[in-house]
Amino acid sequence: MYNNVFETASEEIETTRSIIKVHDKLRELQSITTDNLPSSFTELIEILPKRGNWTVYEHCSVITRLYSIYESFVESIIHEWIDRLPLIVTDYSQLDEIIRRSHAANIGELLTKMCNRKDDFKDISVKDTLEGLYQGVSGNRNYQLLRGAFSAHEQNLRKDILEELFREAGIHDHCWAWVQKHPKVIKIITDRESTEARTRDTETRLRDFVQDRNEAAHGKVTTDKSGLLNSKLLLELCDFIEVICLSLSELVRYKTLDKQKQYNLVQQIGKIKRFRDKIQVAEVIFEEDINILVGEEIYLIRDGDCNECQIAIIDNIRIDGTDRQDAIVNNNIKVEIKLNILTKEKAKIYRVCK
Repeated sequence: MYNNVFETASEEIETTRSIIKVHDKLRELQSITTDNLPSSFTELIEILPKRGNWTVYEHCSVITRLYSIYESFVESIIHEWIDRLPLIVTDYSQLDEIIRRSHAANIGELLTKMCNRKDDFKDISVKDTLEGLYQGVSGNRNYQLLRGAFSAHEQNLRKDILEELFREAGIHDHCWAWVQKHPKVIKIITDRESTEARTRDTETRLRDFVQDRNEAAHGKVTTDKSGLLNSKLLLELCDFIEVICLSLSELVRYKTLDKQKQYNLVQQIGKIKRFRDKIQVAEVIFEEDINILVGEEIYLIRDGDCNECQIAIIDNIRIDGTDRQDAIVNNNIKVEIKLNILTKEKAKIYRVCK
């Protein structure tokens, strides 16, 4: 659930990291002598750009690419949430009021834009735009929500615009509060070597990132600009954007499970009492008479002081020292399960109802 959206963003960020590292290796060639080198190396060294111009180009290209990845991720995660909602809430009238109101209002704005800027909306017809709204308000259980009515935005995705999009999509009123409590976001802010990275909070870092993107996209960056990011800081920025995307994907997964729980589509089956990191084994307190299987997909939720919503696979079940492929368990039996990921004690365990 939502893994593909995050994995796409993560893969694109990893490609960006690789390019930064390749640039670093190429820069090392500028300090070596060309005597006795193959001609191909000599030719390569001769066409390397000047360091100052190179730094500007790398700064601008990496930041604009990272922003594109981030923006595409936000739009895609909202689209998947919107696609899932009719499968959970089959009666349009039972959708949260904010979703119904945003759907109607944003379709109205979209229709106006389609009339005024036809070339920008060649892939969307007026009929398709109105169809989902009509099916919903007329009580048809096969209604669909229009993706574009929830992801359209005129401004860059700073914290306030991001929160507005998530709020109007019915995901969360204050999504940044979740982001700030995600353990990997906390770690990346507090563990950085540079003092600058440690002292700036997540909102400030996002705001600076968006500002840098605007300057890079509009040609306002020169070799004498203060604040040009070197390769080390660009790699740190890659890590920051990746954990922001991760935390947002887990938030949308958490809210999806919460919505499914309202309609008895998922159930809490237990809680992790103790977790041993080195062997990734959890001692679990299960609810009464729960059947569990090796290979089963479960969801692990921590909310409160620390926010996470992970997908895990049960790799092994052990009861009284004996490995099992499946078992019926309850709170009177000591059960240990090996997972494919790391988690923490007190995580609540959920699964889709069978």
